[in-house]
Amino acid sequence: MRWTGIVCGAAIAASLFFGGATQKGVVSDSIVQFAWAPLVVLLVAHARRVYAAVDRWTLALIGLIVAIPIAQLIPLPPAVWSALPGRGAVLETYASAQIAPPWLGVSISPWATERVAFALLPPIAAFFGFLMCDRRQRSNLLLLVLAIGAISIAVDFLQVIEGPESALRFHAPTNPYFGVGFFANKNHNAAFLYSLIPLAAVVYRQQRAKRGGLALAALSGFYLLVLLGLMTTGSRSALALGALSWALSYLFLLRDGLSLARGRARLYALAIGAVLVVAALALAFGLDTILARFASDELIGGARAMIAGVSATAAWAFFPFGSGLGTFERVFPLFQTAGTLLPAVVNHAHFDPLEIVIETGLAGLLAMTGWMALTARALKANLSEPDADTRARRNAAFIVVAQLVVHSFWDYPLRTSALSVVFAIACAMLASAPVRGARQPR
Repeated sequence: MRWTGIVCGAAIAASLFFGGATQKGVVSDSIVQFAWAPLVVLLVAHARRVYAAVDRWTLALIGLIVAIPIAQLIPLPPAVWSALPGRGAVLETYASAQIAPPWLGVSISPWATERVAFALLPPIAAFFGFLMCDRRQRSNLLLLVLAIGAISIAVDFLQVIEGPESALRFHAPTNPYFGVGFFANKNHNAAFLYSLIPLAAVVYRQQRAKRGGLALAALSGFYLLVLLGLMTTGSRSALALGALSWALSYLFLLRDGLSLARGRARLYALAIGAVLVVAALALAFGLDTILARFASDELIGGARAMIAGVSATAAWAFFPFGSGLGTFERVFPLFQTAGTLLPAVVNHAHFDPLEIVIETGLAGLLAMTGWMALTARALKANLSEPDADTRARRNAAFIVVAQLVVHSFWDYPLRTSALSVVFAIACAMLASAPVRGARQPR
C-alpha cells in the first residue's frame, strides 16, 4: 500500500480545511466525504491486509457502529414501527394530516440518519488508513496536521483583526468576534488547537535526537502560537483543556526529553521569558474575555441544565431503540414543556453521550462501552510497552481522545468531520504499532 500515506494525507487536509462545521449535509461535508473515497477504494483492494492488521474486537466495534444507521433505515410496516417506544407523536402527525402511516425504519427522519451514515465514512477511513501507514508515513501525517494547525492559527489572528466582516470566516458567523479558524464554532476551533499540543510533543520526540536545540526552539515557538490561538477563541474550554493538555503532555511526553536537553538553566530562563511574553500577549488576544465568561454565562448555568433534563426524558422515551441518528433537533421539541421553552433552536444536547443514547438507544450504549473497554485495554498494554517512543505516542493519543471525550460532556466537537478525523487518528495510534513499510504489499 505504497500510496496509503499520500492519499490519507490529502484526505486529512481536506477534512481539516473543509470539515469544520457539524454534519448538516452542506457542500463542505460532501467535499470531505469524497476526499476519503480514494482511500476507501485502496483499503478495499487490500482488505485482507487491513483485516490482518486489526484485532477482532476492534473490527466488531466498528462493525457495530456501521450497522447502527443501516439497521435504523430498514423499512418496517406501520404496525411494527408504531409499536416502538416514543412513536406516539409521529403517529399523531400522520393522523392530523389524514395520511396513512407509511413504512418507516427505526429512524423518525431517514434523511437525517442517511447524512450521519455518510459522515461516518471519514473517521472510519482515517482510522484504517492511519493504521496501515508505516512509521515514516505516520510521522509525515502528524507534521501535516501541525502545519495545518499553524495555518489555522494565522487565520484566527486575521479573523480577529478584520472583525465580523472578515472574508476569512468561511462558515456562517456563529462567533463573529472571535477566532474560529476553519471551523464554524470557536469551541471546536479550540478543541482542534488543544489537540495539537500532545501531537507536537510526539513530533518533537521524534526529531530531538537529530535536531536537538532546533527541535526544542520549534516546539517552543509552536506552543506559543497555539496558546495565542486559543486566546483568540474566547473559549473557556480553550483555557481549561488547553492548560490540562500542556500539563499532561509535559508529564507523559516531554519531561524525560527536556531533562536530557543541554543547558537546563538556559532552558528555564527561556521558559520564564516565554511565560512573560505570553502573559502580555494573552491579554491582548482575549484572556480577559475568557476569564469574564467564567463568571457569567446563562447557557451553562441555566439553559444547558434544562436541555440536559429534557434530553434525559427523550432518551428514556425512545429507549432501547433510539429515535435515529441525526434526529435530535426534531425530537427535542416533542418533550419541551411551557417551563422549558427556549428562545433559540436547540440543535444538540451539549452532552454528546446523552444525545447518542437518544438517537441510538441500547446499541449506542454498547458502542460507547466497547470503545472505553478497548481504550482501557490499550492503556493497560502500554504500561508494559518496552519502547519509550511507542509508549509516548500512545500516551499522546490518549490525551487527545480523552480531552475530546471530556469536551463532549458539555459540547459536541466530534460531530464535526475535522475533529472526528483527528479523534480517529488518535484511536489508530492507540490501537497498535505502525505497519512496517517493508512488509506492505506493493
